[in-house]
Amino acid sequence: MRFSGELTYHVYVNTDAPLTGKVNAGSSASVPVQAREGMNTFVVTLSNAAGASPKARLSAYAGYDAPMPIDKLTLSVDAARRADLTWTAPTATEHGGFLGALTLRPYSYYRNRHDASGRRHLRCSLFRKSCRKAR
Repeated sequence: MRFSGELTYHVYVNTDAPLTGKVNAGSSASVPVQAREGMNTFVVTLSNAAGASPKARLSAYAGYDAPMPIDKLTLSVDAARRADLTWTAPTATEHGGFLGALTLRPYSYYRNRHDASGRRHLRCSLFRKSCRKAR
């Protein structure tokens, strides 16, 4: 059976009032929505003179998500006592949302030195430090 005629759509974002419009059967419609950052529930229904469709639901994360932890953390020290700490940057997020470019100080490390600690930020997946011999 082929549908014809006009359909009314309702797009719900969380508990907000629906966005409503009309589209011809067999056509597509692009409906811009605004969602808060975080997990959101989207529901779409269609209706015509015969009645309403079942609800189509989708839960999705909107906005920048938190990256998954780094992987393959490796520390190597060469004969010149240069220490390289490397890792594989994450390619996925905690909720399946947008990762973005990990360039704005995504990695923090803490350095303890003679009872003083300091927090530093890195923009890459390599930290290099020359180490002195222990006294």
